[in-house]
Amino acid sequence: VAMAGFVGYCLHANGFQFPLHIPGDYTTKSPAELWDQVPTNGKLQILGFVAFLEFFGELGGRVGAPAHYMRGGLPGAYPSFKKYLNGVFPHPVPLDLYDPFGIFSNASPEKKARGRLIEINNGR
Repeated sequence: VAMAGFVGYCLHANGFQFPLHIPGDYTTKSPAELWDQVPTNGKLQILGFVAFLEFFGELGGRVGAPAHYMRGGLPGAYPSFKKYLNGVFPHPVPLDLYDPFGIFSNASPEKKARGRLIEINNGR
C-alpha cells in the first residue's frame, strides 16, 4: 500500500492523471494540496478502511485464522476474507487481498515458500 501511495504521489507530482477521478479542478494542485481538498469524511473513510485491514490482520489466531507473523505465523500470510468474513456481512465477500482470482491456489507448497522468501528478501 505504501509503495502504491508513493508511486501515485510521484505520478501526480509529475503531471500524470488518471482519466477517472473525483470531480473538481486538479490540474495545477500538488499532491499535498489535493489531500487538503479531500473532504473530512473521505479522509475518515480511507483511514477507517486501513484501520479495518490492520485490525483484521492482527486478529489472526484469535478467530481461528492463521496467526499474525509477530505471533509465530508466516510472514506475508493474511487471513482470507472469503473464509472468515462471509456470514459476518450482509453480502458475500467475493475477493481476498492475496490471490483474489485464485491464480496461485493450486501452487505447490515449495513454490509458495519460494515466492514468500523472494518477497521477504525484497523487503516487502
